[in-house]
Amino acid sequence: MKTQLKFILTLFICSFFAANAFAQVDNFKNGYIITNQSDTVFGQIDLRTNLINQSQCRFRADEKAQSVVYMPFDIKSYFFTDDKLYFVSKTIEIDSTKINTFIEFLVKGIMNLYYFEYQTDEYRNGDYYKFNGIVPYYFFEDEADKMYAVDRKPDKIMYDNSLRSDNSYKGMTNYILRDAPQISKNINNLQFTQKSMIKITKDYHGAVCTDGQQCIVYQNVNPDNFGNIFQISPFIGYNFYTYSYIIGYYVADDYYQSQVNANASFPTVGVELKIINPRFTQFLGFQAELSVSQLKIPETARLFPVNIPYSYNNTISRVTYAINSTYGKLKLGIIGIYPKYKLQPIVGCGLYVSKLFGGNMKNYIDTGVSLTLGFDYALNAKHNLIFRTSYDKSIMYRGTFGEIDYLNSVFSAKVGFSF
Repeated sequence: MKTQLKFILTLFICSFFAANAFAQVDNFKNGYIITNQSDTVFGQIDLRTNLINQSQCRFRADEKAQSVVYMPFDIKSYFFTDDKLYFVSKTIEIDSTKINTFIEFLVKGIMNLYYFEYQTDEYRNGDYYKFNGIVPYYFFEDEADKMYAVDRKPDKIMYDNSLRSDNSYKGMTNYILRDAPQISKNINNLQFTQKSMIKITKDYHGAVCTDGQQCIVYQNVNPDNFGNIFQISPFIGYNFYTYSYIIGYYVADDYYQSQVNANASFPTVGVELKIINPRFTQFLGFQAELSVSQLKIPETARLFPVNIPYSYNNTISRVTYAINSTYGKLKLGIIGIYPKYKLQPIVGCGLYVSKLFGGNMKNYIDTGVSLTLGFDYALNAKHNLIFRTSYDKSIMYRGTFGEIDYLNSVFSAKVGFSF
């Protein structure tokens, strides 16, 4: 148990380090700013979360230049050329409060469409409920520059455990676009997503633009992109197993235990999923792993050393049964990454659940903690070679015929390719 506690403590320290050591991060992307004099200045802009991008624009001319922070109305707008995100200086109003912000532009035309995330300490609907957190808003702007806010209240769990969803945004959108009644049936299927809102705005322009003019000047071509990056990495490798037998026995009226380990190694194949959001941090992510391997241990007659006080070199004879099973494992955890160079060190920790299939182990399910060390080698912006070692430690024991056996630990070495 002391060894397990030390291992769990190591995982905790790993988690704490990964979560706190990399709190601040730059994520500069190619883009340009439009000054208040309507000049276009190309360079790089820090692409962060919507809340940060709405409050400031951090711009630099190139990688070696010092960055400059622009606040709303210090510049007219800024645009990410690769990510196709467009923010403009605007004054909006929420709950009678005027807010100067960089708001995300989704559609520019006869009817403009914007997206905004509102951080609130108290979002209420009478006595219906209160909500603390981020509330998304869409803003329509007509040709007279009048702004209309459309929000969707968070779902509420009712007293009978049913889920109540707010669909009032459909009625509000229908009212705003009322001069195109032919699209009202489309609004009934409206979802509270950027993609759906952009589509209904395009439907509106298609209905009101009847003279062949180009009514839409700009449209976001990458909606609902909030920065999550998913990397899938098939891998092959080798598992090195330590399987433990704990034998209980009596000497006179005293009960004793003795442990012996069996070792085995077999190839493994699987797939790793890595999720990171560089708009939040490039240094922290989530990892999931699914793998399968063999575990075979022959039946063996063994002499177990016994621990009898004041007596040495005592043994008892036991036969350990054969194991011939397929080992499947699902692992979930967090990873810390240092992505500055092509060779990117990785440390991770998490929990796993495993199962042995087949033979006399069909009811075997194990849980444990896991530590991962390794690195990625970046081939290009989308593809990496991955190299991983992991150590999985069981925290669950299984009784068999009055004795105990369990998959004590598994050490793995793996290589793969991410895309």
